[in-house]
Order: sequence, then C-alpha cells, then structure tokens
Amino acid sequence: MRKPASVLQADGGYSYWKKQTTEAEFEQQAAALSENENWPSEAKAMIDRTIHYMNEKYAEVMTRQKLSSIAGMSLWHYSHQFKHWIGQSPIDYLNSIRINKAKEQLLHSNLRIKEIAEKVGFEDEFYFSRKFKKAAGITPKQYAAWTNTRIASFSFPYAGHLLALGIIPCAAQVDPQRDVHRHAFFQHIPYPLRRSKRMEPDLVDYNRSALQQARPELILCDDMVNEQIIGSIGKIARTVVIPWLELDWRQQFRQIAALLGKGEDAACWLANYDQKAAYAGERVRKLFQGDTISIVHLMQGHIVVYGRRNGGAVLYEDLKLNCPYDLENISILREIKEQEMPIFTGDRLLLIIDSDQASQQMWRQLQHSSVWTKLKAVKAGNVRRIQECPWLDYSPFAHNLMVEQVEELFRTN
Repeated sequence: MRKPASVLQADGGYSYWKKQTTEAEFEQQAAALSENENWPSEAKAMIDRTIHYMNEKYAEVMTRQKLSSIAGMSLWHYSHQFKHWIGQSPIDYLNSIRINKAKEQLLHSNLRIKEIAEKVGFEDEFYFSRKFKKAAGITPKQYAAWTNTRIASFSFPYAGHLLALGIIPCAAQVDPQRDVHRHAFFQHIPYPLRRSKRMEPDLVDYNRSALQQARPELILCDDMVNEQIIGSIGKIARTVVIPWLELDWRQQFRQIAALLGKGEDAACWLANYDQKAAYAGERVRKLFQGDTISIVHLMQGHIVVYGRRNGGAVLYEDLKLNCPYDLENISILREIKEQEMPIFTGDRLLLIIDSDQASQQMWRQLQHSSVWTKLKAVKAGNVRRIQECPWLDYSPFAHNLMVEQVEELFRTN
C-alpha cells in the first residue's frame, strides 16, 4: 500500500512518487489521499458497505464506478483501498461471491450451466466457466458431477476413503492447519465441518447444522460417535455407522465401497496400492538394513507411541519395517514416560510435535534431557519431524501418501 502524502514527504519519497505519475494521475491520487482526515478507519467502513451491497445484489450488473459511488470515493481511491483491506480487486471479490453462489446452485438445483451463470450475474456462459475453473480448479460440469453424489462424512477418516474412490464429499470435517494433506480438496467441499481433538457440544451443534444445510442423501460416521448424536444426524439423512475399532482400514474401505456400488474400484485401488507398497518397502528395507523405526507424538504434554493403526499400519504392515517394541500390546496408541523412550524409540524416529503450549514446552525440555540426547536415533541423526497428517489419518488416501514419504524422509541423512 502506498503511504499518505504526509508520510511520503517525511521520508523523502514524495518527490519520487510524483515523478512516476503523469500530472493528472498525481493530482487524482493526491486528492484521493486527502479526501478524509481519518481515511484509514472510515475507508474500511465504506468498503464494508460495498461488500454488503455485493452480497445482496450480486446477480445485478455491477461496475467499479457503481461501487465507488456507493462508497463515496473516487474510482482510483476505492480500488486502492479495497485492495488494501480485502486483498483483491472489487471485481475479483464480486466474482468470488458469484462463484460461491453458483456452487450452491450446482449443488441444489437442476438448472443448466447457462441458466446458473445468468442467475448469479454472469452474462456469458463461457466467461463464467473460465472464471469458475480458475477459482475451483474444475469445470462447473465436473463440480456438479462430484457434489451430486450427496455423501457426507461426519467422521474424519471416512472422507479419506471417499477421496480414494474419487468422491468429493458434500460435507466433511476440515481443519486447514492440521489436514494439509487434503488441502487440494478443501475448496471443493461445499459444507466443511469443524474438526477438533475434542468434540465439544458447540462444535457438534455446528456440524449438525452444516449437515442440515448440505442435505446429503447418505452420512457416514464411525462407532466412536455418541449414539445420541448418531440419532440426531440420522434424522437428516440415512446414516451408516462403519466400525472403527472392529475393522481395519482395508475392511472399512471395502465396506464403504460396497455401500456405494464401487466394490470393483476399491479392489483395483487396493491392488495398485499393495504393489506400490511392496516396491517401496523393498527399497526402504534395503536403505534401513534392519533398523527399527517408530513414531513418537508429543500431544497435549504427553508422549505417545502407536501400534498397528495410523502410521503404524503403513510402517509395520504395508512396508514391513521393524518395530522396536511389541505391537501386540498396543491396540491404537500408548502413553509412555520420558524414561521409557529408549525402549519405544528405535534406530530411526518419526517425531510429531503438536502446537499446543504444553507440547511445545515438553519439546523444549526434552531436547535438554540426557534421555533424549542418548537415544540411538538422536545420536545417529535419524530423527525426522513430520506433520500430524497424513500420519495419523487412518484412511487409504493418507496411507498412499505415507508410502511415498517414508523413503523421501530417510533417503539422505
């Protein structure tokens, strides 16, 4: 953002700025900057006024001149201030509103693409399609084909099963900070549900409300969800409970695929995955030369290791790597003490550190601990920091990514 004239004069840049413009441009810009003594705070209020107008009248013909008039600013000053406060031009912002409205129409109506384009304010169907693809990454027709599946995943892992089957859920739990491995799909999920380590009542209420708006035909959830909650979302649409503890990820995948009539697709996916994992496992085992490997997770101030689920399913079952401890004694995860780390950390270590204050404090203390510095993996330089996801996402989509990452993580020391 360019500085007000008074500031530019103070730092000696005013004369340079003037030389870069024609006399007419300079007079226009200088006049705009002096329109209001309190322009920073008042400009934001005027920008908000035009945003409200866009949201109300998005389907109407709208120009920058019209919007600047509503804001009570010159055209240049309005465009300049809008970009400063919002981060994009007024027309780009207007188009984003129209695209989002088009997504709703593609989801909830049987209108043709040309009709939807006109309904949200685009006069040219082809211009609309180009703008839609630039914003969404896919064409309106592809978006409609995806979202018309009308399947929602109330439980986080099962969205990964749908993605492996080529299905974008109409509603699914999304956490942009934690779920970076699914980032490419966030913008294509019309109704993102909130995700947290603890499903507080207000979060459950929000997700239930989002499901009502999404109007799915089918909802997938796991048996860890409270029966009362399952009953309430079951009133929105048919809800199928896929056991999480009782079934492993392959069994869950096959069950979900069979439910959707995609059993052959799942079988093909699993065959390709098994072949990929076999080749990768052979290379990694050769690289490791018998070394053991484990995942250690600093979570809410606790030290946790994993069994045959999550990343353990890929490391020990699919890649057939060696674990330093007995997996039979750990169903999902186990909390350990700092003094136990030599037992549960092998020759190579994958380390996850949560961002909460307790975990960060534990990590600062652990680095200065003699227990930590004497670990085999630490002394050999074989510790690799990894993100929570995909490593804690128990789904085929995530497992496919883990297979690719293991070799990359340890290819060079």
